[in-house]
Amino acid sequence: MLKLLFSLCIGLILVSQATSAQTPSAVSTADRHHPFVEHAERRYRQYLASESQGDTAAYKQVRTRQAYETTMEQLKKLGKAESDLGPMLQRVASMRSDVSRLTFVHCDGRARVARLLYEREGVGGKGPTLEFAAFMIHWEDGAWRIGWVGQAHSA
Repeated sequence: MLKLLFSLCIGLILVSQATSAQTPSAVSTADRHHPFVEHAERRYRQYLASESQGDTAAYKQVRTRQAYETTMEQLKKLGKAESDLGPMLQRVASMRSDVSRLTFVHCDGRARVARLLYEREGVGGKGPTLEFAAFMIHWEDGAWRIGWVGQAHSA
């Protein structure tokens, strides 16, 4: 019985170590296929999906606490109820950049935070254009969560 209990404890330790090893650490890299960059981009896609579906629970799970609280403060300033969050997320979803259509430039990572940068060159009616997108991802409550998101266009 003691051997079985000991084996079970060792097994649980190994499983917990393997599980925590699956979440990559932040890095500084220009390699879009680095495990951390791929993980961060998956989290970003979850963020976009939660907005487009108006899924407030998924949105809260994928955002940092500060980003979620800021969103809720903005909702209150607009005189809206918490139940209006889902429809509001769906309205702003169309304004977000899908980074899969942009060229990955660089990931600046440090311990519990990383910034991922993207760009795309194009041609508009007035000549060359450049689109930039960036997002911050933070380690919080045992998961990488999306914080600040930004995008800009130049004409």
